[in-house]
Amino acid sequence: MRRNGSASGLISLAGLRKDLAEAGATSLEALDFIDRLAPPDINWILASSELVAIPSGESIVREGVASEHIFVVTKGGFDVCVKQRGGTLVKVSAIEPGQLVGEISWLDGAPPSATVTATESSSAFALKTQALDRKLLEDAGFAFRFYRSLSRMLSARLRRATQAREVPGLVP
Repeated sequence: MRRNGSASGLISLAGLRKDLAEAGATSLEALDFIDRLAPPDINWILASSELVAIPSGESIVREGVASEHIFVVTKGGFDVCVKQRGGTLVKVSAIEPGQLVGEISWLDGAPPSATVTATESSSAFALKTQALDRKLLEDAGFAFRFYRSLSRMLSARLRRATQAREVPGLVP
């Protein structure tokens, strides 16, 4: 992961939306997370994050290994894989620009349950969870909007996964 420095001043809110759309952020989940936050919230996230370049094949989250960051993908793509009993990795999902990575472990405090690996040259804003925790404690409005946006994004993800799963004998 190559660090490109602080994101502060590098990108505007309008620029972020435009960049995400151009980078292929097509799911409502990806764009909704950004759109549900207030401009000052996004500006804080950008100013408090570090833009990192992730080469193809590099993992930004590893199953079972704690991370100090939540990532907002800005370019490229990632596979989400879990290890089966024999050690074989199985792809369970894909991440596109605009989506978050590492938020589940941050929320529940457990080690990551999957490995997230770049499938192409990618970039993301890396936000230290310690800084996010501080901001959430200090700014109730930000906390409300952030958690609400996050819960809606996770709900959409769960609904999509549920709808994609075919269960024999399940009555629709």
